[in-house]
Amino acid sequence: MKTKRLFIRLSGRYPIIYDDGCEGDAFGKETLSGVEGEETPSYKGSLSRTGYKFTGWYPAVQKYVSGDDADENGKIVYTATWEKIK
Repeated sequence: MKTKRLFIRLSGRYPIIYDDGCEGDAFGKETLSGVEGEETPSYKGSLSRTGYKFTGWYPAVQKYVSGDDADENGKIVYTATWEKIK
């Protein structure tokens, strides 16, 4: 039996997900709640990964939460980018 998941988004609220971009090697996903037009909540954890330097988020974190940045599931996802230390 297949289970269907139903996502309900309260008007103007979006899950803001910070992903390490390396399948949990650096940190687990952090999910925060964002409200349309308010400042985007900042990532609260440690940005460290052995042998790499954190170079930013992709896409760049927007100053304010906007539904225009949400994916097809209504989530706003920012993925960490890394540069290997030589």
